[in-house]
Amino acid sequence: MAGPAEPSDLSGLVAAAERGALPGNEKSAEQRGRRRPLIKTERLDLLVPLFDDRQQAAAAVRAAITDAVATTLAETVSSEATSSRRSRSTSISPGSRMLVADGAVLVLDPALDFAGTKLLEDSFDMMSMVWERLQRAARAPDMTERERALLGGVDGAMIEAAAPHVIHTRLPRMEPLCVPTPPIEVGCPPQISTAGLFCRDAQGTLGITACLHGTGPVGTRVTVGLREFEVRLAHPVQDLVFIPLPSDYNFPLLLGRGGPCRDRAPGQGDPVRFVGVKSGATTTWISSHDTGLLRQRATVQLKVQTGPDANPGDSGAVLIDADDRVVGFAFERSAYGDKPEFTDWIWAANALAALGLSPVTT
Repeated sequence: MAGPAEPSDLSGLVAAAERGALPGNEKSAEQRGRRRPLIKTERLDLLVPLFDDRQQAAAAVRAAITDAVATTLAETVSSEATSSRRSRSTSISPGSRMLVADGAVLVLDPALDFAGTKLLEDSFDMMSMVWERLQRAARAPDMTERERALLGGVDGAMIEAAAPHVIHTRLPRMEPLCVPTPPIEVGCPPQISTAGLFCRDAQGTLGITACLHGTGPVGTRVTVGLREFEVRLAHPVQDLVFIPLPSDYNFPLLLGRGGPCRDRAPGQGDPVRFVGVKSGATTTWISSHDTGLLRQRATVQLKVQTGPDANPGDSGAVLIDADDRVVGFAFERSAYGDKPEFTDWIWAANALAALGLSPVTT
């Protein structure tokens, strides 16, 4: 009887960690699959009034700790990279990406072979740094009272109990999701991509978004459908452009009327959908997201990840959640045949704010 299939995407890696089946681990299945529940502490009891029930409070604590672990790990690797050293404690290469999934931190390392995918949480000890990070974050001036109480209320026992799996795996080759001509939706020969979201700029001008890597900088002539327009705004970091349209533009059926997601990070397994030039109407699910997703920063490209469902030609397509809210814009996917397999979507709330765009919802 054949064993379980080797995990090939991000969701599969998290599931494999839960059952102790990552390909590169040498520990016993019991050790590899250990899931540590959030222990009951008096400090957690104090946080329950901030939420509907104890379960929600515990989930919020776990999410905050997971994000803090990912951020602390990323800063540790970055600081060691400045001295041209490979991280001695974690064997993580400079240039690695840190993603957050449900109950796990995914470290995508360009120098690692996929067959070496393994857990890292027992390879280093940075829990004291995680606690210090949470305390500093609680004192930040832009925190809400609820966030301040949540982060400041986390203690060492909670961190020890809720510390996430840290999965060290390969960073696959990533390919933009646009292709050579003939153009279909948004065209800037030899590239085509998918028109995104109807928006208005800061002056109230009607327009539509598209990806920068499939169009070009300000002034670039592009076609939207069969008509030619010009890029007015562009943001290289967010890979987003704004293309003005005539005020009498004939709107198709609009999706994403709930506006961009901004109040919570999407959870692993959340259903989402998009319509791409190449893929057509497609339903997929959230597998992970970048750390610090809800911190709006124009100079940082924040992304969420889904399964490898988008294809060349889908760049710029809008990812919509079950509440008809805009999650992200199609950016790139892992190269075909490379692992782990996933699609990157640029977090829409951050990208739209960087260009001062407001979605058209009516």
